[in-house]
Amino acid sequence: MGKIICDPVHGVMSFEDKVHEALFEVINSKYFQRLRQIKQLSFAEFAYPGAVHNRFSHSLGTAYLSTLVYSSIYGISSDQDEKISLAITALLHDIGHGPFSHAFEKIINETLIANNLIDSKKESQISHEDWSRIFIDQLIEENVIDSKYSSEVKKIYTDKKHKLHGIISSQLDVDRFDYLLRDSHFCGVTYGCFDLYWLVNCLKICQKDNVICIEEKALNAVEHYIMARRLMNKNVYFHRIKCFCEYLLKIVLKLINKNLYDLSRIMKIDHFPLIGFLNNISQVKETTKDAILKDLLKHYEKITDYDLDTITTDFRYKNKN
Repeated sequence: MGKIICDPVHGVMSFEDKVHEALFEVINSKYFQRLRQIKQLSFAEFAYPGAVHNRFSHSLGTAYLSTLVYSSIYGISSDQDEKISLAITALLHDIGHGPFSHAFEKIINETLIANNLIDSKKESQISHEDWSRIFIDQLIEENVIDSKYSSEVKKIYTDKKHKLHGIISSQLDVDRFDYLLRDSHFCGVTYGCFDLYWLVNCLKICQKDNVICIEEKALNAVEHYIMARRLMNKNVYFHRIKCFCEYLLKIVLKLINKNLYDLSRIMKIDHFPLIGFLNNISQVKETTKDAILKDLLKHYEKITDYDLDTITTDFRYKNKN
């Protein structure tokens, strides 16, 4: 029978027993549970009030779609361990996302550049993919990911030439499949709708280059999918209200960063992970990207979308008294 999860986008998501058993430990980890507190679309709720869904549900949906795509390409009776490794990787593809969308990433990199710890080149800067890689390493180190799958999970996530990498990261990947439909659903719009199951059943792996390809009969569905991406970018992801809120957030984060010393004196850093994280960045001594990430991880893993509300509420209360 397997494990069933009811989802507003995909309906009944059914996971085979072995797949669910492997995913269950990861889902229950503190690193994955933090995604419940991180919104998928940051400030889009100010334009679309229903857009309050989180990265937790998106990650579950992505893992589910990865099992469908794998079975479609390789058959129901294909390599079970490989399928499970793919599902774990898909589940963890967004685990490195921090709060406040990409505005927070910019603040981290600007601070590290200002402290001469990294340079301004794009490849030197820290992205959510880098955080995901470190989180995956941590889950492996803590034996949350079964050792039977850990090596393959790392390869799928990091090796762009791996035959399964394109399923989770390409122009036709399960990440995009899920977030287009999910974001469209919760925003209450139809811009992101496309024929998911026809696409899934027409996906193939080009054996020569290990890239995702599509059967000719599904070209119309691909065109529909590309149009869905374009419309979602224009009407949701780059909505003027969402972008303006992210601009204001960047200003607020810069002010917090600039006044860390004063904030640290009047607030207990242990109670405010965001302040603790920004304070820790200013004291980083490491010079390699991975060393910086590992040094900051214990603070980063505690930050959620709700930290800013907590800080501003506490600050207002202290000012009144």
